[in-house]
Amino acid sequence: MSKKPLYFLPGTMCDVTLWRDVWPLLAESFELIHVPIPECESLEQMAESLRSQFAEEKVNLVGFSLGGYLATYFASRYPDCVERMLILANSPCALPESELEQRRKTLDWLKHVAYKGALDSRIRPLLGSSSRSNQELILHIQQMEHSLGLDQLRPQLAATSDREDLAVFLNQTRLPIHFVYGEQDILVNRAWFEQLANPGISVRNCGDFGHMLPLEAPGVVARQICTIFE
Repeated sequence: MSKKPLYFLPGTMCDVTLWRDVWPLLAESFELIHVPIPECESLEQMAESLRSQFAEEKVNLVGFSLGGYLATYFASRYPDCVERMLILANSPCALPESELEQRRKTLDWLKHVAYKGALDSRIRPLLGSSSRSNQELILHIQQMEHSLGLDQLRPQLAATSDREDLAVFLNQTRLPIHFVYGEQDILVNRAWFEQLANPGISVRNCGDFGHMLPLEAPGVVARQICTIFE
């Protein structure tokens, strides 16, 4: 019996090793396919690129962080191409002005310096309190950034900053879409979820974890995937 294909979209500057602790828990049940963030100049182009990559008529998607926004955006453009989705650590709305300003400063800064990856001090606030002293986890996040490099960082920041609020789509769609986030995730807009009134949309707080759910809570993520897609 063939395994059900699952497509996994990573976050900003995350490579396939984002799923290193999740996939072994799923390998017996699913065909696991990592899809890197497309190298494009806009979200529209990224959605078109994804459509060309998916082999199935309808796909099952797991998206983390930026990949979660991109998966939701893809579904809003090509709803007939999606069967169901799990969105991890993302609220698919416009970025706050403070984050947009930080991105602009980062892109300008990158024109003048040699980027050496994220510092520990930037990574730790993204993690839940129980993970902030996990130096191996922090090093792994830094290694993912190094594996992709500056050539990936620039377009990922530039092409994905102008995000539309996808609440209208989510309240109208008939697709089953599930959101899961950690209580200590500083990047998820919890208040934004309150406007979602579609019975086909579920939103779950999965406990005291931070933003990096696949690395902080692989067992929780794997259980959610099995519940939703099996």
